[in-house]
Amino acid sequence: MKPFAVRTNLWDWKPKRLLVWHREKAGTIEAVHDVLKNELAGGVLPCGRYGANAAWFRLAVITYNVLTARQIDETTTVVCYPPPFIADDSSSHHQLP
Repeated sequence: MKPFAVRTNLWDWKPKRLLVWHREKAGTIEAVHDVLKNELAGGVLPCGRYGANAAWFRLAVITYNVLTARQIDETTTVVCYPPPFIADDSSSHHQLP
């Protein structure tokens, strides 16, 4: 048996629930990598500059997230993490609708 560790900030989860969640998601990241690399050109970097390559890959990730969000059914509850920042009235002069 090979030992492994799971590091998390989900303090309110019990260890058993955390391990079940971790095992359920095993193997799903490969599909994401495939789409990023082969369909969204994340594997073909534009040049030898680190900043430009990082921006290119970030755009591929943003594109993936937008396309994935569009596929979600309207009845699906989506939880954003971290929650979107909303400034209170004291730190912002703009009112949010």
